Amino acid sequence: MQRVAVRQIVFTGDVQRRSDLARALGGDPVVTSPEYAEFEMPGGGLLGVHAASDEAPVGSCA
Repeated sequence: MQRVAVRQIVFTGDVQRRSDLARALGGDPVVTSPEYAEFEMPGGGLLGVHAASDEAPVGSCA
């Protein structure tokens, strides 16, 4: 069986708060900075949390 890993990036106005949520959900931080954080999530996959901008508004995903 082949597994598919999803890499989701969430754009937010509060990177620290979303990073805290990712940790509470069992995410293991891989990269952290004031504008970006990346987490390996339980069961596979990565979650990226990125500061929002005009091109990527709060609540959008990529």
